[in-house]
Amino acid sequence: MKINKELLKNIFSEHINSFIGGVFTLAIGLLSFYLTPLKDNFYHFLYREKAEVKILIPENVYLGDNLKLDNILIKPKSKISIAEGTCEIIYDNTFLTLSSGNNTFKFPTVEGADLLLDNSGINFKTIKSGKTSIKTIITTKYNTYKDSIQVSIKPPYKSDKPSSSNFSGLWKFKLGFHNGEMNLHEISGNLSGTYNFDNGETGNITGFRDATPFHIDLVRKGEIFKWRINALWKPNGDYIEINGEAEELIIMENDWKRNGARAHTFYSSVKTKK
Repeated sequence: MKINKELLKNIFSEHINSFIGGVFTLAIGLLSFYLTPLKDNFYHFLYREKAEVKILIPENVYLGDNLKLDNILIKPKSKISIAEGTCEIIYDNTFLTLSSGNNTFKFPTVEGADLLLDNSGINFKTIKSGKTSIKTIITTKYNTYKDSIQVSIKPPYKSDKPSSSNFSGLWKFKLGFHNGEMNLHEISGNLSGTYNFDNGETGNITGFRDATPFHIDLVRKGEIFKWRINALWKPNGDYIEINGEAEELIIMENDWKRNGARAHTFYSSVKTKK
């Protein structure tokens, strides 16, 4: 049987052209897919958008104080980013009044753990004592996320010199090579207040003290960082002295973890009232 070489050549050529045309069409289709919103829809079909949300705000304040919502931490918990969306802060206006910032705002796509607010934050004025909740609702195209925190607003305090029975008042301290001041407010051993370093760093204080132990956290405003102070206090003549150590902590995997291996010295003293 004689093979028609010309016929085979034509058949082979047609198949090659069809194959090349198919590959080209597939390439154009894939390129179009990656350049359109269909890509995001497909990825969100494969990997459901998930995230953890945490409100960063002091939990204890005094009536008449300013209350700053330092930030909102959002962290993706799946293989895809968090789509752009809207964040709403919900609060009870019988306890708080908004003094600056917007309680509803938009945010861009979040690729990794990120803070949604700039350093100015959202500021409230406390107008009634008691316990109140602050909530956040984050809405994207694919999901809704919520978090809430309870804030205790205590009756106004009188500024006075500290004593062994009550630490409320202004203290000088030294942490490592930095000098600073802390304005403490004590109720039944529980401590709150504010602090500032000579380098301009400011933040809020939470903690407690007992017969000799003194434990506080200095939480830096607008950031996911704090100093943890573990110390002992004792009277020394007309003064109260606090000696201990401070360690740096940072939020990692939605929890506070030690940042660095070396602890810093901490010392504070104040002249007591007569």
